[in-house]
Amino acid sequence: MNSKNKIVILILWYTISTLSSYAQTKDTITLESFFQDEKNIIEKHRILCKEKYNDYIATTTEKVLNDLLAYKLPNKTSEGITKYYQNICASNLKIEDIKQPITKQINELIKEIITERKKYILYVTRNHIYANKYHAASIKFIIKRKTVDCPIDLFMKIINHPIPIDWSSLGFNLSSLSKPGTGQLLLNQKELISAQQIAKNEDSKFIGPIINQIALSTSTNIKNSLYYTTDQVFDDVEKIIIKYEPNFSKYIHEAN
Repeated sequence: MNSKNKIVILILWYTISTLSSYAQTKDTITLESFFQDEKNIIEKHRILCKEKYNDYIATTTEKVLNDLLAYKLPNKTSEGITKYYQNICASNLKIEDIKQPITKQINELIKEIITERKKYILYVTRNHIYANKYHAASIKFIIKRKTVDCPIDLFMKIINHPIPIDWSSLGFNLSSLSKPGTGQLLLNQKELISAQQIAKNEDSKFIGPIINQIALSTSTNIKNSLYYTTDQVFDDVEKIIIKYEPNFSKYIHEAN
């Protein structure tokens, strides 16, 4: 993968100046349960990061559909169509756009992890000095864009149709399928072409359901690509956090 398709992000875990202790009513918290709570925090931020992509998924789907509808398929081979489709998706899924939500959410995650660790140090040791000066190692991770899967079987149904399709007589306007708002409909699994439009003539009856499926598949596959990328980053970050758990345990022991 070339440098345009991956960006190495270096996040420095920084010291939080403000500090508040755990509530006195809490039972004794073991390190084991504390580390499990950290895993829950990671999962929370993973979900929040994915949710932040929803609008981006919708608008990107609209752009991809617009580009697909603007040009004819380059050839009739499955390899050629797949490459064409994935190139269109890649040109609209810019790595610079993908990295922003992930980087921001990872920063928020790290901030919360350190804040909770400072609280825990103070809760266990009552040592304000050690709690205040605690910091963690740097985290390095790579963001890789996953190739969007192509619904090639649907395209091949169109290619292999024995009767030429009269695109001008369909019961729907192709340009309306990529207008603003259609991406959100697809994200909510809503079909763009209605049953009434499909029923207009034989061509509409054949091509309408296929286009609906292509549009829905495109939305789903773009979402899956972004979610996969998000999971890869959060999995890598979680492994690093777990790797440094013994260091945190040692730090608490020294504070005592």
